[in-house]
Amino acid sequence: MGVLIMAVIGLFLLFIVGKIILALAISLVIKIAFIAIVVAVIYFVVKAMTRQKSLS
Repeated sequence: MGVLIMAVIGLFLLFIVGKIILALAISLVIKIAFIAIVVAVIYFVVKAMTRQKSLS
């Protein structure tokens, strides 16, 4: 009986930890995507500015 209770508690803890890890992973992916978009925008702006300078 004690083993069953421990197994249930273990599964419950594993479920909670899994949800936390999943939430962290999702937030990390969103942060990485956001940074990538910002870097891409900055890169294209700088590229456009340098192109205008070379043309003029």
